[in-house]
Amino acid sequence: MGLNFKQQVDTALESFKLEGWIVVSDLDGSLLDHYSYSFEKARQALGLLRKLNIPLIFNTSKTLPETIDIASEIGIRSPLIVENGGGIFLPAKSSDGKYWARENELLRRKEWIPVGTQRSEILDILKHLKLVKNLKFTSFEEMTLQELEIHSGLPKMSLHAALNREFSEPLLWKDSQANLDWLSCTLEELELQIVKGGRFHLVSGKHDKGTSLDWMRSYFKTSTDSLVKILALGDGMNDLPILEAADIAICIRSQANPPLRSNHKTILTTAGTGVEAWNESVLDSLIKLQASQHLRTE
Repeated sequence: MGLNFKQQVDTALESFKLEGWIVVSDLDGSLLDHYSYSFEKARQALGLLRKLNIPLIFNTSKTLPETIDIASEIGIRSPLIVENGGGIFLPAKSSDGKYWARENELLRRKEWIPVGTQRSEILDILKHLKLVKNLKFTSFEEMTLQELEIHSGLPKMSLHAALNREFSEPLLWKDSQANLDWLSCTLEELELQIVKGGRFHLVSGKHDKGTSLDWMRSYFKTSTDSLVKILALGDGMNDLPILEAADIAICIRSQANPPLRSNHKTILTTAGTGVEAWNESVLDSLIKLQASQHLRTE
């Protein structure tokens, strides 16, 4: 009888060594459950990444305060890409070069690299266009904390962090597709864009989740002095740029959105959904990469 999946992982760990790879992941609907925001079912894959000291980089539409909270809870000290590529956070490196923090060790800021258009400018434009076309949408800035809690599904303690945005503004769209198309074209002329996320439409500058991946390759190449390859995971349309820019791309089958398709990139789609699928995909990918690496060195 063949080994079951857990036995395969345990066996592989005995001689596991994998270099030159980083993992870049969306959060909501991928590493975090779409409804509960829990990462509990991903602990086995997270543990393997920690053991191998493989950097796990969050690439999310969330704000920096939200993302730092999650990174601290999971225990990573890798760079973070926030607000759909609007900014890059570099934590202070550990003295031992580890990308994973010790238990309950908080991230310390090293550098904050702004990429996108400032939120204040985006809000001014949205207010003007809403009046001009009588558009029906509610932005985060217009929501009360109670409304934000209802529509986002976030716990109360996380709401202020979600509002603390610097390079984007989420909208709860309540209007027609025709008006959405008009807004998209108008924003395009103003060097802005609107992208559909899991729960909201996100307005930002002309950047996306893929914008910072070349930068990440260079950053880790400088740090490790080796060729860097990317395993990317995501579930929403705004994740397509990171999947198309990755060496291995995995679409986590969503409980809320259809599977992603690309005209110029082979994207693997999981059979299962959500965090369990994320966990199995990371474990399976790392085991296959390790086996492939072992064959090349024989």
